[in-house]
Amino acid sequence: GEASTFILNNLERRKDKLKTQLVWIGAQKEPVITARTWRWVD
Repeated sequence: GEASTFILNNLERRKDKLKTQLVWIGAQKEPVITARTWRWVD
């Protein structure tokens, strides 16, 4: 019904937000890993 459609749309929107957050977190973590690797190589 209409309620389930609404819930599904909400889930999709939340999934997109989650994906964006995960990508952002990954981008934030990446430089740290790179810096640590460089220090280790040094």
